Amino acid sequence: MLATLNRETIVEYSREEVLGFTSLDLNLIKTDVRADLIRKARQKEMARDVEVQAQTKSGKPLVLVISSENVELGEEPCTITTMLDITERKEAEDALQKINTELDKRVAERTEELNNMVFLMSGREVRMAELKKVITKLREQLKEEGITPSAYDPLLGPDEEW
Repeated sequence: MLATLNRETIVEYSREEVLGFTSLDLNLIKTDVRADLIRKARQKEMARDVEVQAQTKSGKPLVLVISSENVELGEEPCTITTMLDITERKEAEDALQKINTELDKRVAERTEELNNMVFLMSGREVRMAELKKVITKLREQLKEEGITPSAYDPLLGPDEEW
C-alpha cells in the first residue's frame, strides 16, 4: 500500500487517496513495467532496484527505483516496497549526456578545421620552397646575362645570396 508521507509527496496523492491501493492500482507505473512487477508479486519474487517510468497524480513524469521484499508480519505475508525518486538525477544525466555529445561534435569539427589548416599550411610551405628554387634559378639566369638582380630575400637581407 502507498502509505508513507514521502511517497504521498512524490506522487501527489493524499494519504486518504492511497490507503488500500498499490502503486499499480493507481496507474503510477507505465503499463509495460506494470505487467512484469505484477508477475513478480504474484510469484512472490523480489524486485530489486527496478528503474521504472512513472507519473504523478497530475501526470508529471517520474523516474523511480522500486525495490520490494516479501516478509511475514506475524502470520500474515506482505510485501514491503520502497520507491526512490531519481527523476532529477536522470534529468541531470540526460543533460550531461547531451552536453558531452555536443562537446564531442564540436571537438570533431575543430579537429577537422585544424587538420585542414595544417594541410593547407604544409602545402604552402612546399610551394614556397619550390618558388624559392625558381627564384634562385631566375637570379642565376639574370647574372649570366650580366644583370644584377635588385630583389633580395627579406629574411636574409640585400647582401646575402638566396
